[in-house]
Amino acid sequence: MTVKEASSVFLTGTYPLHAGANVDDQSSCFYPGQHRGVLLETNVSWSKEGLSNFTQLHSPFAISAAGVTPSGATIPAPEFIPLTVDGAAAYWVADVGMSGSAFIDHLSQMSAEKHGYLVILTSSGLTEAQDERAMRIMLGRL
Repeated sequence: MTVKEASSVFLTGTYPLHAGANVDDQSSCFYPGQHRGVLLETNVSWSKEGLSNFTQLHSPFAISAAGVTPSGATIPAPEFIPLTVDGAAAYWVADVGMSGSAFIDHLSQMSAEKHGYLVILTSSGLTEAQDERAMRIMLGRL
């Protein structure tokens, strides 16, 4: 996704786009927002293990459980909201358990698989609709 496309989803900052090199069958890119606490990170993976984990996690037989951090705080079990984006089954979950820092408020995640690629968007300060729009742009390129 280009910076211009990201800017059409949310106000990106003046900071440069941070793209990671392809490592372990995945690529990533970080889009900082214009406002504090707004960000989007994209990960695209083509590893068989990642695709298998995605399929298992979202199967009707998967069981998600709450967790506990080392400090004793509880992390609720994720509640995935299924949706269709660009013809692909996608799953969105809000507050994935890493929230609470001074910079990150409401961390959410959306994932989808298309043509053998797993796309995971992790965002803070964006709505489900904004995550879905970013996912549509990403999946449209596959």
